[in-house]
This record gives sequence, structure tokens and C-alpha cells, in this order.
Amino acid sequence: MIQHGSNHPSDSSVSFETRTIVRRTFIGRQGLRAGWGALSFIVVLILLGAAIYGLIRILPLPPFESGGSVTMTPFNKGVVDAVLLMIVLAATAIMAKLEGRNLEDYGFGSRNGTCLFLSGSGWGFFFISLLIGILFVTHNLVFQSQPFPLRTALLYGVEWFISMFFVGAFEEALFRGYLQWTLARGMTYWGAALGLAIIFGAAHGNNPGESRVGLLSAASIALVLSLSIWYTRSLWWAIGFHTAWNWGETFFYGTPNSGLLAQGHLLSIRPIGASIMSGASAGPEGSVLVLPLVVLIGLVVYLTCRQQISPIE
Repeated sequence: MIQHGSNHPSDSSVSFETRTIVRRTFIGRQGLRAGWGALSFIVVLILLGAAIYGLIRILPLPPFESGGSVTMTPFNKGVVDAVLLMIVLAATAIMAKLEGRNLEDYGFGSRNGTCLFLSGSGWGFFFISLLIGILFVTHNLVFQSQPFPLRTALLYGVEWFISMFFVGAFEEALFRGYLQWTLARGMTYWGAALGLAIIFGAAHGNNPGESRVGLLSAASIALVLSLSIWYTRSLWWAIGFHTAWNWGETFFYGTPNSGLLAQGHLLSIRPIGASIMSGASAGPEGSVLVLPLVVLIGLVVYLTCRQQISPIE
């Protein structure tokens, strides 16, 4: 008697092979593969963003932005970026839970966080001041009269620092948090840092008044900030630098910030001369003089951050 089916795999073996193929497709030696992790993170961001947007639409809230205006206020800018930060943190927490990790694995650890933030803040304000000073002595900008009474300006200063903290924390968490650490598993740390820096720079292209040099400057500074994360394994130095640099531009010196003007600032500066030198409507970041400054920022990161924690291997 001929027995049928003896040379065919059983249903259980086929099922096992299918599960193995699926697992190998999505799971690698370090967990969820980098590409799938990044894609999942983006999907979660979109879903959370859509949910928040839908909630805002149905609630009787005042509008945060006036249509077509390029003038930022500390309240409007701070609220928007605080909401965006919460969305990014929630998406990061969801992905961390799914992957069996925690927020510290993506640069949100609190070890030396305050010291790193204060150090980054000090250097951020120093370098934007140095850039402004260079532009002044090279006759590419002039100081104008103080636009607000001192008491009013100081109040704006507090509000703008809080607002710029949310801006810095949101952008660092988005571009150098989960995505940086996850993509590094698939394309090396610096491959991921370079790709995200280019995307970060390009994301500023929608700002009115932004320039090509400004986009290059934003990408270059983003890449240098990745060096601080390479050494400290933390976002806090980068958040501090980002916060103080933006605060210096927006409030203290009253210049355009990546092409955007702010309501309420201590000083007031007007660019003069060739736009490629002064930055013109893009602000100091639009000047080619910021590019050699990026090298100095990288040197400072190397000297101040390299002894914190051993760099990522």
C-alpha cells in the first residue's frame, strides 16, 4: 500500500518556518530591527499627533497662531512645542515599552542631567554672543535702540527661556532621541547622526526668511550636538545648548531665529551688508561666519563632554 504525505512537511513545521521568517524579518540580534523601529515610531507619532489635533479642534480653545504671521510670541511658541514634546515623549515611551527598554536608553537619563544642561546652556549663550560680536566688529550688523522698557523686557526674558526650553527639548528629543539611538543599530551612530542632521536642517526650509546658508548651519550644529550625545549618552547638554542659543537669538539680541521674528526682546539688531555675511532675514545663523564657529563648538564638546561617560562603541 502506498502511503501519501510521508514526504511533505506537517502543518506544524510549516507554521514554525513561517514564524521564523517573520521573526527574522522584524527582529534582529538587538531586538526590533532599526528600520521597523523608526517606521513604527513615526506611525505612533502621526497617530498621537492626529489624536491631539482632533482634540484641539473640538475643544473651545483660542487659536495659537495668527494666520500667515511670522512673528512668534513666547506663549504661542511655548505651548505648541510643549505639546509636540509630550507627543514625542509619549511615542518614545510606547516604543520603549514594546522593545523592553526605558527612556534612559534613548538619552533621557537623569545622571548629571542638571550639570550637563547648565554647561550646554552656558556654551550656547557664549557662542551665539561670539557670533553676534564677530558680525558687529565686521560691520555686518548694528545695534538699535532698546524696544521695550527694562522691566517688560526681563519678563519677556523669563517667558522666552521657558518657551525655548520646550523648543530645544522637543527638537532634540525628536531628532536625537529615539530615532538617533534606533537608527544607529542599523547604520552606525554617525551614519544616523548625519542623516538626521540633514533632515533637521531641511525641516527649517519652511520658515519664512530662511536661507540656504541657514539650512546648512542648522544641519552642521545638529551634527555637532550629536557629538555631545556620543560622549555623554544624554540629551541634556544638547538641550541646554539649543535652549540658550535660541534664547540669545530670540530674546537677548532680538535677531531673527531661523528666519522667524519674536515678540518681546531685550536688544534689537539690524543686519547690514551682504546677506551671505550678515545673515539678513535668516538671522545670524544665515551668515557663513557661523560655519567655522561650528568647528569651535565641536572642540568645546570634545573638551567638556568626553570625560562624562565613555563614548558609544
